[in-house]
Amino acid sequence: MRAFFEFFKKEWLELIRTGKFLILGIVFLIFGISNPAIAKLTPWLMEIMSEDLSKMGLTVSEVIVNDLSSWTQFFKNISMIIIVLLIMFSDTISKEYQKGTLIPIFTKGISPHTILAAKTALIFVCWTVGYWCTVGITYGYNAYFWGNEIAEHIGFALLCYYLFGIWLISVLVFMTSVFQSNIGVLIGTAAVFGVNFVGTMFSKIIDYLPGKLTVSGELLTGLAEPRAYGKSIVITIIISMMELGIGYYLISKKNL
Repeated sequence: MRAFFEFFKKEWLELIRTGKFLILGIVFLIFGISNPAIAKLTPWLMEIMSEDLSKMGLTVSEVIVNDLSSWTQFFKNISMIIIVLLIMFSDTISKEYQKGTLIPIFTKGISPHTILAAKTALIFVCWTVGYWCTVGITYGYNAYFWGNEIAEHIGFALLCYYLFGIWLISVLVFMTSVFQSNIGVLIGTAAVFGVNFVGTMFSKIIDYLPGKLTVSGELLTGLAEPRAYGKSIVITIIISMMELGIGYYLISKKNL
């Protein structure tokens, strides 16, 4: 465990030194503020555009915004945060291959499992802290402007998307054990996501896919109930654990 914490500390300091921590912080902050901001500004923007639209024969009705509008915006934007996170950590192992820094680390008695575990833990921490900070910012502004009373099952819907992010990170970690370049990692992760996305188009299998969790926004309007996501949650957790386990196994077998 000592080796794990030492390597985790090393990765954390490097995250700060390279500026990635600052970039992630800014991204999470901006997205947290933008959700209620866009909802709040929508009526004003529509009022400005109403005159031009009326000349085109279009009538703009009164736009009513509330906390549901802001949370809907949140679920539209959160995928962008995941993309930024995956891109920033796509070289989590490949950079070690390219720099040739793994062998000196191994000579110090640190195992491949420890390295991958520390790097994985760092990504999970960044996702967890960043995601829930974004949620907190959005929740706070919503409470100030409208209250959080209209949207239903907010907590459960947010948990579903958080688990989806955990799954994608697990896919990324698995791909880092397969490919030695960040481009390969990104392409592999994107391919898995693409297959999952296509699968969500089929009603017979969507309940068994992690992609089901990305439509948890339906909970906010009462179009779905929490129990409808039970199978997807269980399967997502199992698949994530399997991907991490296989990833650790493959990294230990590589000729580093």
